[in-house]
Amino acid sequence: MNNNFRTVCFLFILAVAFTGNGCAKNDELQKKYGNDSAYYQALVCLKNNDEETAIRLLRDASRKASPLVSRRSLEKLSTIGSVQDRIESCNKLHSTFNDSKSLVVLCRELFHDREYARIILVTEKINLSTEDNEIVFYRLVSLLKKNDSKFLEEFFKWTITRDYSSYHQKLFGICVPPENSVKWKLIEFRTNVYLKNYNVALKSAKEFIENKEYQNTYILSDFGKCSLYSSSQAAGKASYLDELEKKMYSDKCKFYTSFYAGRLYDKHTSTQNLACARFLSALKYADEDKKFDNVLWYYFNCLLKSSIPQTLEAIRIYSDYWHSREYYNDFFDTLSERLLSAKMYDDYYNLANLLRHKASEDTVAKYSYVSARLIQKKLVNDISRSRAKQERERLLDIALNCGTDLYYKIMAASRLKVDEKTLEEKLYAITPVQERTLNVESEKFLEGYADYGLPEFIYDEYVEFKNEVGMDCVSKISGFLFNCAKNGGEDEKKYIVQSIRIASRRLFAPEGNVSRQLYELSFPQNYSTVVSQICNETNQDEYLLYALVRSESFFDEKIVSHAGAVGLSQLMESTAADIARKLRIPDYDLTDARTNLMFGSFYLEELKTRMDESAIMAIISYNGGIGRVRSWKKSVGSDFTTKKFESDLFLETLPFSETREYGRKVVSAAAIYSWLYYNKVPSLTAEELMAVPEN
Repeated sequence: MNNNFRTVCFLFILAVAFTGNGCAKNDELQKKYGNDSAYYQALVCLKNNDEETAIRLLRDASRKASPLVSRRSLEKLSTIGSVQDRIESCNKLHSTFNDSKSLVVLCRELFHDREYARIILVTEKINLSTEDNEIVFYRLVSLLKKNDSKFLEEFFKWTITRDYSSYHQKLFGICVPPENSVKWKLIEFRTNVYLKNYNVALKSAKEFIENKEYQNTYILSDFGKCSLYSSSQAAGKASYLDELEKKMYSDKCKFYTSFYAGRLYDKHTSTQNLACARFLSALKYADEDKKFDNVLWYYFNCLLKSSIPQTLEAIRIYSDYWHSREYYNDFFDTLSERLLSAKMYDDYYNLANLLRHKASEDTVAKYSYVSARLIQKKLVNDISRSRAKQERERLLDIALNCGTDLYYKIMAASRLKVDEKTLEEKLYAITPVQERTLNVESEKFLEGYADYGLPEFIYDEYVEFKNEVGMDCVSKISGFLFNCAKNGGEDEKKYIVQSIRIASRRLFAPEGNVSRQLYELSFPQNYSTVVSQICNETNQDEYLLYALVRSESFFDEKIVSHAGAVGLSQLMESTAADIARKLRIPDYDLTDARTNLMFGSFYLEELKTRMDESAIMAIISYNGGIGRVRSWKKSVGSDFTTKKFESDLFLETLPFSETREYGRKVVSAAAIYSWLYYNKVPSLTAEELMAVPEN
C-alpha cells in the first residue's frame, strides 16, 4: 500500500468517523480508544517500517489495553523482534490467557526455533482428540524428532478419533512407515481417503474393517466414502455394507453402514427401493441433528427420482421432524421444477400450504408466489372461482412479507400493485434469520482498524466476530473497505469484494430492519465512469449491467472461475474471441476492466436481440447458453406459453438450478440498483425485465 493512498484513506475515515465534528484529530482517536489506541498506532508504525516504536507501543498496549486488544498486542509482539523477545511474548500470552489459541502461538514460535523438548513439555496434557490440530502437529513432530516411543501411539489416536486434516497428511508425509503395523495401516488408510485414493484405500481396509477393536465412526465414515467413490460394482459394495452392519457393535457405526449403503444403492434406478430402505434405517441411527437432516435430504431426493407422490407423502410425514429448515432449500427448488414440469399444480398449491410454517421463509416465499401465479392462470382446480382472488392475494402477501429472497418479494409486490412507499418498507423489513448478542467491545475493536486506516486486518477479524457486531458496525467497516478500494491502487481493489461480502451477508441475515446504506454497500456502483460510457455506447440500462457484474464476479476484475470464465463479466475465452472479431478488436485483455465490461455488455445486448428483445431470456441465456434456452422454451408446457409467454413461470421450470437462481438473482439485483441509484420503483423494473414480447 503506497503512502499517498494510506494518507488519503486515513484522512477520509477521520472525516467520516465523527460526523458533525469536522475533521477528527489524533487526540479524538486517543480519547475514543484510550489505552487501546497504542495497538492501532503500533500497526501503523509497522506499516511505515518503524519496528522500534511499534514494539514500545505494543508492550504498552499489552499491559494497559482492554483484554481483546491486549491479546492482539501480545500476538503481534510474538511475530517481531528478536527470538528471545518473541518467545517472551508467547509465554506471556499463554500464561495470561491459557487457552488453545495462545498455545498455538507459543508452539508455532517454539517450532520455528526448533525447541522440540519445550513443545513436548507444554503440550503434555493436551487431549489429542479435541485439541487444535496445529498444536497436535507440533507435538507429534517434536516426538518424532526426539525419537520418542510415544509417537506412533499418539499419531494413531490422533488419526482415528477425529476428522482427518491437512496437518495429519503433512505429518504422514514426513514419516518412515514401521513394518507390519496394523495401526500404521489404519493411518495410511485414512490418508488415502483424504487424498481421494479411494481404490487403494478400499483394498487396504479389508485387513481391519471387520475388527471390533478398530470400529469407530471415523473409520466407518471413511470406509463408506471409499466404497462410494471407488470404481464400479456399487451394488456389490452396498451388499457388503449390509452384511457389515450386522457386525457393528454400536448404532453410531450402523448409521454409516446404512447411510453409505443407501448412497450406493441410489446410484442405480433398479435398486432405489433398497436405497430408500437404507436411508430410513440410517434415520433411526442418526444421533445428531445434522446427520438426520443429511439422511432425510438424500431420502427425499431418492424418492423424487422415482415417484413425486411418494415424495410428497414423505414430506408430509417428516416435515415435523427435520431440524434446519434452510438445509432443504435446494431440494424444494428442485421439487418445484419437477411439480411444474409434471403439471401437478394442485399438489404444488397444497404443498405450499403444508410448508407455510415448516420450511424456510425463502422456500415459503417461493411456493407462495408460484402458487398465486398458478391460481391466477386458473391452473389450480382445488380453488373455486369465488375464492381464487382472495387466495391469490393471500399467497402473494405471504411472499411479500417473509424471507430474505428479494426476487419473490419484488415480484409479489408487482403482482399486488404495491405502491412505492410500501414496497420500500418491505425491503427494509427483511425477516431476521438469526439472533445475535451484540458485544460493544468487539464492535469498537473492529471499528478501530477503520478509524486508524488499517483495511488489511478487517475482513479476517470480522469473520471471527461477525455474530457479535451490529449493522451499524458492519456498515462502517464495509464502507471503509469500499472507499479503500475506490481511492486506492491496484493492490487495494481486493477490498471491494470484502466490502460486498460483509455488507450483503448481513443484509440477508439481519438482526432487525436494514438501512439504505447497507443496501448501497451490498449493491455498489463500482467502475461507474466506465459503466456509464459503455452503456451509452451499447444503449443498455446501467442498472442491468451493474446487476450482471455483481452477480458474476462481485466486481473482482481478476477473478477466473473453475470453468475458465474471466473477469468482471465472467466471459469464456471462446465467447470473448467471437465478440472481439465482431467488434474488430485484434488484441484484448479480459482482466482489463473496461474491455471486460464492454465485451459483457455487448454480449448481453446481442443475446437480447437474438431472443426477440427479451431481457430475461437474454439474462438466462448469458448463463445457460442460448441454444439450451431455446430448447427449454420449445419443450415447456403449453400452460406457460398460451397467448403471452409467462417468463416468471418459465424461469421456474428451467432444468438447471444454477440458471434458475441466476435469472432470479440478476433480475432482483437490477431492480435494487434501479431503486437505489436511478429513482425507479423496483417492481416496475422487474416487470420490464420479465416482459417477453408476443411473437
